[in-house]
Amino acid sequence: MATLSTVRINENIINEGVPTGGGANTSLTKVSAADFDTEWRGHLGLTGGTITGDLYVIGNITKTEVYHAYGGFQDVSETIVLDADTWTHITNATNDLWVLNEGDGISIVADDIIIANTGDYMGNVSLTLTGGNSKDFLFRLYNVTQNHAHYYIGVSTTVSNYSNVALPIYIEATAGDHYQIQVKCVAGDDPTIRSAIFNISYLHS
Repeated sequence: MATLSTVRINENIINEGVPTGGGANTSLTKVSAADFDTEWRGHLGLTGGTITGDLYVIGNITKTEVYHAYGGFQDVSETIVLDADTWTHITNATNDLWVLNEGDGISIVADDIIIANTGDYMGNVSLTLTGGNSKDFLFRLYNVTQNHAHYYIGVSTTVSNYSNVALPIYIEATAGDHYQIQVKCVAGDDPTIRSAIFNISYLHS
C-alpha cells in the first residue's frame, strides 16, 4: 500500500499521492465522506484516528468534543485568612466556592481542579478582590499532586476600590493531577475575594 504524505480536505475528502488500485502514483481521487471510514482509512495512513503526514483543510473544522472547563463564582465576600508570606488555597469553609459551569475531562472537587487526561492545556483565571491599602497580593496555579508551582501574578489593593488580577495559565498535566488557585500576601493582610472566572482548554498530548 502506498504511503500518504499529504491530505487535503475541501467539502469531500481528496486523496493526493495514493494510487488507484495500488499502482503507480499517478492519480488524484475524490472520496465521499460516506466512503472514507470503510474504504480509505488505510490509504490515508490513519491508525486510531491519527494522520501520518500533513493535513491541509480548506474551510471549517468542527469538533464534537474537547477537554475543557469553564466556571467561577460571583456576588461573594470570602475573606481568605493568610499566614504571613504563605501560599493559601482560595476556598471557603465548606470547600465549595468554585463552581464548574461546564466541563469535559476536567472536574472540581473540594475546590481542587482535577484534570482527568494527560496533556497540555491553556487557560485563564480572573479574580476581583478587596484588601488593605497598598497591600500586595500574589496569585498562582499550584499542582498539588506534583508539588509544582506555576508562575504568579501580583496586584496591589486600595481600601475603597475593587482590584482585579488576570492569571494566564499553561498546564502540563498527568492524568489525575489536582490543581489549586492560591494567594499570599507579603505584608500580612487578608484579601476578600469577590468574584472569579476561569477557563481551561486542551491543546495537545
